[in-house]
Amino acid sequence: MTSTARFERSARSWLRAYPVRWRSVRGDELLDVLRDLAGPEATRLPLREGLGLLRAGWATRWREGPPLRTRLAYRLFDRRVPVAHREWVRDDIAGRWFLTRRMVRTLLIWAALFIPWMASVEPHRLMPFAVIWVPALALSVVLDAIPPTNDRVRTIAAAKHLLPRPGERAAPGGFTAGPAARVRLSARAGTSMLVAALGLGAAIWVPATMLASSLPIPLTCPTSAACLSFGSQSWPEGLRQLTLGTALGVGVLASWVAGRRFARRLPDRPAQPSRLVVGRLGRQYAAPLIVGPLLVWQAWLEAFTAQTAVVAPTAAILTLVLLPGALAAWRVARSAPADLALVDLGRVGVLGRAPRVDQAVTSVVRRPAAHPPVVP
Repeated sequence: MTSTARFERSARSWLRAYPVRWRSVRGDELLDVLRDLAGPEATRLPLREGLGLLRAGWATRWREGPPLRTRLAYRLFDRRVPVAHREWVRDDIAGRWFLTRRMVRTLLIWAALFIPWMASVEPHRLMPFAVIWVPALALSVVLDAIPPTNDRVRTIAAAKHLLPRPGERAAPGGFTAGPAARVRLSARAGTSMLVAALGLGAAIWVPATMLASSLPIPLTCPTSAACLSFGSQSWPEGLRQLTLGTALGVGVLASWVAGRRFARRLPDRPAQPSRLVVGRLGRQYAAPLIVGPLLVWQAWLEAFTAQTAVVAPTAAILTLVLLPGALAAWRVARSAPADLALVDLGRVGVLGRAPRVDQAVTSVVRRPAAHPPVVP
């Protein structure tokens, strides 16, 4: 990477403080000014200038946004904003961490409703309630990082806040409903994420299952009526190894079947004119840093305390069954074209059917701007 490219990358990271619509109009011009001031040999923007851009960018975000009352009504209660600030809402919906912001809003509302009551009635339940925040925020981080997962949520939010209501005047350059490509996650990125998640789960839950003092077993019903009841009993080590080995064997057999289906079905994939395959991932790997310690803590409790292990053996069996198939799909995706989507591998490998042609979806698009009449 050249010094100019490194400087541009550094400067653009600071320019993210400005609104998206501001950067699309003036971002390149400001970048040229910064490059001229820094000199041809500069490889990164100095910290002082970067902090100045950060302060000015957030000031611009606040100045060009709606008033505080409108902003709070939108953030906390999802109320529509006036037409004059629809561009601000559009940037918020299309921006990073949209689902995370919504999850934080939901958790704050829950906390305002339940924590005062729980603190006065059952204070000991505050800790389990607080633990819920961690996996909920981690889940929102994962969904925020996978465009096909949150595309539907963003489309619904855009339809609510951007499309004109009956009686509102549809201005040129505004928003309207129109056809758009369906967003799919690429097979390479999706299988890499699956292998990483299942490998982490197997590394945590398989040892916890082998070290657990007691495991759940089905109990005989005291009557002839059908019932579902479980107790706890220590499984012999040989039985544990047999159970986990059988799960792994089932997974290997399933991966072999899926591999034959991949070889037979994938070469004849149909064209996808109404599909947009995205494969740039990164923020979802922050989720294991949040969820990982929680899973390790749960596995440690089931492995080294007297409580019955329920999560560890169930999760260990599931991960061992699914991990070989995920590895087989990952090997196929490594050498497959970049436009292969994860949903294609799932349909072929799990269902044994040929990939379907995606149809265009209804989304929120820009209304064509009005052009002045041409004077002959």
